[in-house]
Amino acid sequence: MSAQTSFPDLLQLAFDPPDEELRYGDNPLQFAEGWRHSAAAPTLVMIHGGCWLADYDLSHVRPLCTAIRGLGINVWSLEYRRIGNPGGGWPGTFEDVIAGLRRVHQETAAVGQQQRFWLAGHSAGGHLALWASTRFQNGVVQDDGLVIEKTLGLAAILDLAGYSAGESGCEKATLSLLEGTPADQPKRYLEAAPVRTDANRGITLLTGSEDTIVGPEHARWFTAASKADVINIEGAGHFDLVNPIAPAFDALRSVLVSV
Repeated sequence: MSAQTSFPDLLQLAFDPPDEELRYGDNPLQFAEGWRHSAAAPTLVMIHGGCWLADYDLSHVRPLCTAIRGLGINVWSLEYRRIGNPGGGWPGTFEDVIAGLRRVHQETAAVGQQQRFWLAGHSAGGHLALWASTRFQNGVVQDDGLVIEKTLGLAAILDLAGYSAGESGCEKATLSLLEGTPADQPKRYLEAAPVRTDANRGITLLTGSEDTIVGPEHARWFTAASKADVINIEGAGHFDLVNPIAPAFDALRSVLVSV
């Protein structure tokens, strides 16, 4: 088995600089970086991970965004306020994701790129992607014309209550995100979790068999009450799922070019 990708490995990968920056608010962190392919291509919004913490910004997914653009897709990488940033955490992080998606959709619609709108996220960003997507799909959040056709969760944190009981730094960050335990903040944990209903559609969860940060139990938690396609990638660790030169990228490529 080949060595798994580490977080520092991602920062050493080559990438194309984004073509442009799109702002969706007045805060310096309320922006998205865009890699355009063509007006006729689908649009994918990527939400980066990093335990919802201010320590980790969108820089580590630039190589992945570059590679996805190479598959014939317009890509926007969303930055947002996180734990430790003024206004980050509850509810600012969540509000930023919705506002960012709306702004990207407005931009793509204005230049004729609204035909196919996809959403993806890794780790904590996977949580935010599934949270936003299922709310749009179930009518909890409404926006004229914004239809998320496909949602990809890459090693996505989905079972927030279960995750918050863990001892790792990322698991403990859940307590900071929602300002307490599930017993302390039951309403927040309910509102912050992805909606699990039969109305959900177009969701694919990719997991790594060797992921020690976000295990496959999160996919099982989601699919216990909502349909989703699950792809388990043998030998893959947590960061392999966002490394465009790791073998795990073949699975992501297959999903993206098949829709």
